[in-house]
Amino acid sequence: NYFEIINPWLSPEILNLADDILRIGHSDYMDCLIMATAKFHNSILISEDKEFDDLISKLDWGLEVINWVSFIRKHKI
Repeated sequence: NYFEIINPWLSPEILNLADDILRIGHSDYMDCLIMATAKFHNSILISEDKEFDDLISKLDWGLEVINWVSFIRKHKI
């Protein structure tokens, strides 16, 4: 399976990671949840948001962020 539906509101670990992102300056909590969920599950974050690149470098998480075109090419969808 390529996709799994995850409810981050039910995971204290994901919520803590999202709070860390919020503390370093990102103002959109839903974005924080998306990024924290990707980190928690060691997944790829698919985003067109360039601001995520800066956040990831501040967090030093080693999270892979790619855009949709790269994802589709990589996975031959």
